[in-house]
Amino acid sequence: MAFKLVEYNTQSISLDEVKNRYPDGYHSVDHGCYYYLDQDGEVGYFIELANGDFEDEVNYVDLDTMDDIDRAEVEAELVNLG
Repeated sequence: MAFKLVEYNTQSISLDEVKNRYPDGYHSVDHGCYYYLDQDGEVGYFIELANGDFEDEVNYVDLDTMDDIDRAEVEAELVNLG
């Protein structure tokens, strides 16, 4: 069975661009994302791509839907936010 490689045309931005938008954020190498606090105090993140850039789309952390292990890992990383 042959597999076809599917490419997505995801808009991406560099780590420097992400840091310029949210200078108080935190680059989590372990989770492959860049966390930041938005103006409402919600934790947002950008997903890191294989090439080291980040998706331009903002995502938000929902701790209520995570299992205990994932939630504990993310909460431990969030202490690094300003």
